[in-house]
Amino acid sequence: EAILVANKIRIYIEDNAIYRDTQDLKVTVSGGVANCDFNESLDKSIKKADEGLYKAKSNGRNQICYIS
Repeated sequence: EAILVANKIRIYIEDNAIYRDTQDLKVTVSGGVANCDFNESLDKSIKKADEGLYKAKSNGRNQICYIS
């Protein structure tokens, strides 16, 4: 479910340009979603999500990548 929510946010941001002065600024989002075990530390869970973020960036950006 977290992947679906993250993708809805990503699409909403991509579809809504920011208007500044006379320019439309296009913004995109890359993100990572991780499967977290309650026995893991918060730092380890964040590190896994961060791995997903860098995977999304290296795969061309503007996407959400899942790390189990």
